[in-house]
Amino acid sequence: MSLALSLALRELRGGLQGLRLLAVCLILGVAALAGVGSLSSAISAGLAERGQLILGGDIEARLSGRFATEDEVAQLAALGPVSEVAKLRGMASNPANEERTYAEIKAIDANWPLYGSFRMDGGDRVEPGSVALSTALADKLALRTGDAVVIGSLPLKVGGIIVEEPDKAGDGLGFGPNLLMARADLEATGLLGPGSQYSSRYRVRLPPGTDLAATTKGLEAAAPDAGFQFRDATNGAPSTQRFVNNLGQFLTLVGLTALVVSGVGVAGGVSAYLGARTRTIATLKTLGADSALVRAIYLWQIGLVTLGAIVVGLGLGSLAPWAVASFAADSLPVPPSLTPQWGALAASAAYGLLIALMFALWPLAEAAKMPAARLYRSLTERKARPGGGTIAVIVLAAIAIVAITLLRAGDTPFVFAFLGAAIGLVLLLWALASGVRAVAARAPRPRNMLLRLALGNLHRPGAPTRQLVMALGLGLTLFATLATIESNFSGQINRTIPDKAPSFFVIDVPREGIEGFRTAIAGVAPGAEMTVVPSLRGPVTAVNGVPAGEIKANDEAWILRGDRGLSYAAEFPQANTLVSGTWWPKDYAGPPLISLDDDAAKALGLKIGDSLTVSVLKKDRLAVARLQFRDPVRARRARSRTAWLDGDCRRRARAGAWRSARCRPDLSHGIDHPRQGRDRPGERTARPAFGGHPGGGIGDGGGGDCGSDRRACFGRAGTHL
Repeated sequence: MSLALSLALRELRGGLQGLRLLAVCLILGVAALAGVGSLSSAISAGLAERGQLILGGDIEARLSGRFATEDEVAQLAALGPVSEVAKLRGMASNPANEERTYAEIKAIDANWPLYGSFRMDGGDRVEPGSVALSTALADKLALRTGDAVVIGSLPLKVGGIIVEEPDKAGDGLGFGPNLLMARADLEATGLLGPGSQYSSRYRVRLPPGTDLAATTKGLEAAAPDAGFQFRDATNGAPSTQRFVNNLGQFLTLVGLTALVVSGVGVAGGVSAYLGARTRTIATLKTLGADSALVRAIYLWQIGLVTLGAIVVGLGLGSLAPWAVASFAADSLPVPPSLTPQWGALAASAAYGLLIALMFALWPLAEAAKMPAARLYRSLTERKARPGGGTIAVIVLAAIAIVAITLLRAGDTPFVFAFLGAAIGLVLLLWALASGVRAVAARAPRPRNMLLRLALGNLHRPGAPTRQLVMALGLGLTLFATLATIESNFSGQINRTIPDKAPSFFVIDVPREGIEGFRTAIAGVAPGAEMTVVPSLRGPVTAVNGVPAGEIKANDEAWILRGDRGLSYAAEFPQANTLVSGTWWPKDYAGPPLISLDDDAAKALGLKIGDSLTVSVLKKDRLAVARLQFRDPVRARRARSRTAWLDGDCRRRARAGAWRSARCRPDLSHGIDHPRQGRDRPGERTARPAFGGHPGGGIGDGGGGDCGSDRRACFGRAGTHL
């Protein structure tokens, strides 16, 4: 055993008094980082482990607004067993008490599920003529197993209440409680009329060992224009994964900031500890110990306490997935993996070591470099500045922290901005502390002794002014940042909701049923105003001729993910602002034009005159980008409105000439933008039937025309009743 380690251990036998602050700061900081990192990694691992269950197969081919042809299904079936699932929304009602509600409908075939097991309290199979209801839907409609329920216009029997649905996490957020029904019964519900918004999904179970990426690319190449969207089990829930990654990254940066704040406490704790050991250090130097030996002795002590604190912090942080799984499992998309997340723990340990090294070396070098004679009067002596080697190690530790953060970052520009702001804040606080010392030194001496001593202690040799300013500044900035973010989120939500929100939303109203619906509304709510918004949906398949699957876009390119809402208009929509281009004239007759949200245009690098291809029902396309718009009143509402069609499309729609306009006929409609008040008591009793479309119905309104939902916009609309 080396002399330095032997002396360090001998001195530590007297206890950790003086190093407790160092230990507590590191335990708290490392535990926070380890907990956040472990939980994020555990959820990601849970998503990966359950990829097949979440997706419902090894590969999923999704279509919007149509079902696959026999040839397309045969091509998928050549790879392995295929399960067909249809997803849509519609009305569910209890004929016994006339209660109705909007429901998320999943129609499944006999092969479902390909992975996992389905259970309900009435069995394990949804037979034709029956449905399985979620607990929320059964409670809302007061239904039990064996009762009658009407889906659309089709009476069915409640076969059971869902206990376990293996691919539920992959369905994403819904607008109502869910139910399962047999695929064979779907057409009889009347929910698949022209313009109905639904998706069909074909899950394939592949033989073990099949290369998922190569198989997916082969399917995409075989049907480039069919409108399929392919996913595989390695990314069964991409939106959930993005949310977990972004939240984990944000919380990690917050935790790292807190650890930096605790690093100031580390520096203060080490300085106080070494100050208490001044006579010991002076005695060692008097007996012949050089600065290197003194530095090594106390570096061993600080290092041992640091390692112990990090181990305790890692132990506490590693319990986070277990604690969340035990007490909040229902609030998570999937149960987190309970195996140790070594990558997150290693990163947290590295952060703790580097922070301790960066903040402890400076006061340690100052104490070790001071001569023995000056150590006896160290409180009044100016401490020697550490040498270049010590400063180089501190800088390298800071660079290592930045490098680890960037390597683990999912959004590199955001992390760069965060780190740049953090470094700028540290420099600003350091300059502020220096300014406080300089002003205190030059200020007139007060006559009051207490004030004179307080002012002198701000600039005396060894004064902790810099440490105090840094600690208080970083801590207050962290709290202010979190408060600002929370306030910003609340403000965004409040600005998104208009002053007069719709009382009710009605969707899937067929065009031929609009007048009947207006008559029904006038009968139950005279004077109510409503806005009818045409609506259809389809995915963006190409940008300037480049297939969407080949575009390397960042997370801001949300327009490429899933179906987008489309509408048409001759006049410029109110409450929006033109950013570039001009709106087409009312009597426009020419090539199809499109207007889209400016954020979407920036994410894809689009400019006036570029082309955008959208698959609607089959292969219909929209082309030239004419302008972009922004809605400053309702925040990000425009994001849901991916595109507006030109007025010529509107005229051709009314004339039925949709094919020539590359649009589709028989658009469904929604109701939007009320002009008076909110809900009034007793008005939810209205249950008009209109247009013969069983998918149309009345449901509770939320606010705005689309809110912040990016997946559905013009399929939802509202009116005040």
